[in-house]
Amino acid sequence: MSAHAVRVWDVFAGAGAMTHAMGEAIRARGARCEVVALVESASAERMVLADRYPGVWTPGDVGQLARLPRAEVGLAGYPCPGNSPLSTRFGGARGAEHPATRMVSQLLRLLDGEAPPVLVLENTTGCLSSPGGGGEQSGGDDPGEGGFFRWLSRRLAAAGYTHGEWRTLCTSSATPAYSRSRVFLVAWMAPACLSGVLLGCEGASEPARGD
Repeated sequence: MSAHAVRVWDVFAGAGAMTHAMGEAIRARGARCEVVALVESASAERMVLADRYPGVWTPGDVGQLARLPRAEVGLAGYPCPGNSPLSTRFGGARGAEHPATRMVSQLLRLLDGEAPPVLVLENTTGCLSSPGGGGEQSGGDDPGEGGFFRWLSRRLAAAGYTHGEWRTLCTSSATPAYSRSRVFLVAWMAPACLSGVLLGCEGASEPARGD
């Protein structure tokens, strides 16, 4: 019997680090990872993706996409300049006021179609404290600390993600040469969804809550 296939797309894919990690996690559960789309605007990174994932659809501009392929898992390491202390230290725009970070609204727009039952988002730790701004469609009207993350949580809930957990992880645990703290948010549509997606079965138990 062939392994159960889990379809995955990655928006703001970079060189494919999250795609690779998710593929390893899926294979560790005895399933098969089928990458259906890798969205990345940078030409150098797209060349890497084409080499690592030949034949996979790799559109460049998320803003021009009408929809994404059907998938069980969606990944997105959305642009972080507005949430990064390195970018905002000298008075730059913060949170949703930064045009790069507002690009997450393009991902949320695509979720209005056929959203995957599991979504994994990654960003700097600043995403937890950055203010919102720019209106409900692009960052919310909550200018206080943490407004951006509250807006993002509301938008995910509106898209059907009724369950979610986030955790801060240090990248050095996977890549010792690069040490940065990152927030990973996992959102899903039903209690059984995470295990069910990986195992291809119904009635799997709800995953344990993170710290």
